[in-house]
Amino acid sequence: MTIDLGANIETGLNYASHSFSGYLLAVGVIGGLTMALLQAAKDLTGWRARFNRDRLREWLQARVRVLNPDATDQAHFVDQAELELLRLATDRDADAFYGAELEALAAQFSGAALLVLDYPRLNSELFRLLTVHATTQDVDTLLQEYKPVIPIPGIAVQQYSAEKLTAEAETRHKLTETRNRIRHQVTQSISSFQVSAAARWQRRLKGYAWLTSTALTFIAFLFSDVGWRQAGWLLLLSAVSGFLAPIARDLLAALQRLRA
Repeated sequence: MTIDLGANIETGLNYASHSFSGYLLAVGVIGGLTMALLQAAKDLTGWRARFNRDRLREWLQARVRVLNPDATDQAHFVDQAELELLRLATDRDADAFYGAELEALAAQFSGAALLVLDYPRLNSELFRLLTVHATTQDVDTLLQEYKPVIPIPGIAVQQYSAEKLTAEAETRHKLTETRNRIRHQVTQSISSFQVSAAARWQRRLKGYAWLTSTALTFIAFLFSDVGWRQAGWLLLLSAVSGFLAPIARDLLAALQRLRA
């Protein structure tokens, strides 16, 4: 059994000019078709990957401007940081990194960032870039070459004096507190990046949904017998269907989860 979406839209438009229930039917059909088209565009093109990459590079660029405000080639620092993050997160598989949803991208990003935080001297430039908003004292503390801290109670401690053990315990506590402060700060920064990027994506998606639904409504209007006197209702129909299109997508996703 096949469904003629064009016929359904035309029927809804004709019915919408006389019935509120018909109006709702047309809104639902146009909204569903709009989201289907947008989903197909996202899946078949690199639209989502380009958006994710642009947002991450903007995030890195803002940090480069803070870290090296006088640098003449800031794009070079962004490129190097991006390549290193790709290497740590997905073995430089850009499609796996940027092609994922924002939640998955943020999880991969966090994993790579935490690896740099745990071993800061492996890439001190990326470490300083990720911790650009942390205090200079904390950053320098983790980048300094410390002597090995005496493990407790991994070895016999009788050979060390009380003063030595106390000093080592204070050093260990200082490193732990510093690492925790920086880890929380970077984790929150990545969470903020995710929230900001998701909000921009939703705004862009709603804008495209409104434009697409408007175009579909106008095309259907040209092939229907609705008079021009109902043009105002049609404009309202297209506007509402565009704003309700993301809701239709979420309802469809919920139904699919229930069926799974």
